[in-house]
This record gives sequence, C-alpha cells and structure tokens, in this order.
Amino acid sequence: EQDRVDFAAGLRGLDGPFSGVEVRAVYGDYEHAELEGDEVGTLFLNEGHEWRVEATQASMALFGGELDGSIGVQQRVQDRESIGAEAFLPEHEVDQWAAFVVEELHLDGVTVEGGFRFEATDIDAVGGRRDRQFRTWSASLGASYEFTRDMSIALSFSRTERPPTGEELYSDGAHLATAGFEVGDDALDPETAWSTELSLKRRNGPVTGALNLYRTSFDDFIVPVATGREMDELPERVYRQADARFVGAELDLSWSACDCDFGELVFELGADAVRGRSLGDALPRIAPRRVRLAGQLRRDRAELRVEAMHVAGQRRTAPGET
Repeated sequence: EQDRVDFAAGLRGLDGPFSGVEVRAVYGDYEHAELEGDEVGTLFLNEGHEWRVEATQASMALFGGELDGSIGVQQRVQDRESIGAEAFLPEHEVDQWAAFVVEELHLDGVTVEGGFRFEATDIDAVGGRRDRQFRTWSASLGASYEFTRDMSIALSFSRTERPPTGEELYSDGAHLATAGFEVGDDALDPETAWSTELSLKRRNGPVTGALNLYRTSFDDFIVPVATGREMDELPERVYRQADARFVGAELDLSWSACDCDFGELVFELGADAVRGRSLGDALPRIAPRRVRLAGQLRRDRAELRVEAMHVAGQRRTAPGET
C-alpha cells in the first residue's frame, strides 16, 4: 500500500539575476507485507518526504559566449523499518541536505559544462546501533564540440562521493528478496568514484543516436562479498569496501527507414556492456551484455511497436556467485 502526494510550482520571467524559480515536493508512505502462508511474516515500512528549490539564472555574456545555469537546495528525509521474521534491517532515519550549482557556457560550436554538489547526510539508528554522519561533495567538468551541424563529440570528467545506505550499514539477517543472509558494517566510509566519459552523438538525419564509452575508478567501493558460509540455509554476504574499476559502453541508434503513405517506419538498435573488477576478481551482481532490436510504425495518433531483447549469460562472476 502506498500513499503519495506530489507538489510542483514555478515562476517565470523574473527580473534580476534569476529568470525563474521552481519548487518541487513529494511525500510518500509505503508498506508491504510478505506472507508466510496466510500469516504476515515480515512488514516493511518506508515513510519520507523530499523537497527541492531550484533557481534558474538569467543568461549573461561571458568570454564571447552565453552563460546559463541554476543553483538549488534539496532535502530528503526517510524513516525505514522492517518488522517480523525476516526483519534484516533495523529502524533508521536518513536526513540529507544538499546544495548544488550547474553552469553551461555556450561558445561558437563548443559548450562547456560544470557542476558542484555538497551533501550532509545524517543516519540515526535505534537499538544501540551506531549513528553516522557524512559530509560529501561531487564535481564534474565537460565539454562538447559540434564538428558538423548534425554531429557532436563530448568529453567529461567527474568526481562523485556516495555515503553508504542504511542497508549497507545495518543489515543483519535473512533477506529473501536477494536470496542471501546480509550483514552490514556500520564503520563503512563513503565511496568515491572518478569517471571519464566520451560520447559521440548524431541529432539530425535519417540515422540518429549516440555511442558512449566510460571508465570509472572507485576508492572504497561498497560491495556485498560472499563469505562461503551459510546462515539460516542462505549464503552469507558481508558488505565490505575495496578499490574497483568499471569499463563500459552504450549504443543507441534510430533509423527512420520510411515515411510512407501507411505511416512512418522506424527501426532501433541498442546495446550495452560493462565489466567491473576489484582486487583481480569480477564484482558480484554485474549486468551481462544486452542487445535490443525494435521496429515502430506510427501513423497519425496510432502506434505499433515490436521489441526484442537478448541478454547474454554472465560468465564473469564473483567468487561464490552463481
């Protein structure tokens, strides 16, 4: 059962340094019960709210180009609890504040983008568990160049910090949704990712799409590691930290094959692959390669779509992982 309320409002055409402001808020109260026969075995509760205020700055001239951007603040509060036979996660509250700024400088054929975000995260747990406070920051810088009217190439760099979640800190019990006995570590540190991404895009013409190549190096990557032991007839997985590396690619292509009397016929091709390693071994729960093919026929207000996806077997499994 879920109750949810969303709110959004904004102002446009303001005078001064900001041309507009937008406010968004959401409240949610969610619960689900997992049954043992006809009886409730475990009850999961999640209540929280989030709000965000973002101000859009007025465009201004800079270095012979045009500077656009926005600044904002955000808060998120969540109270989570599980009760019953499979209550692997104790009650805890997450209170997170964040402030951010994003800027874009548009020059002749070149766009430079930058962003910065600071977060203060407080996690309070009941039952004698250790409370944690995290102060993290993330930043990004990138540029794109339109070498033809239809095609562009982009290169970006980012440094991202993520605090551990309540599951990673406090789990202690059978989690049947993941078929494992999960054990958290309330001494975990935030993980830090250093990423580089190269993108090639075509926006106009009969064939459009994008190719993305990326590499991410993690300091203190948080991962559930199989210990080889069994608890409650389930494999034990303990959350630990280690340096890790991800390398991946994504492809999305769309071909407008025909704009005929019977409608517009479009074919799509998508593919993605990623490889994650840590300490010489494959990481657990890494998605295998996927390829997607689709055909779509559109006419007036009617649309017919056929799609097929092939997911390869995952051969590069972590120790103890099937």
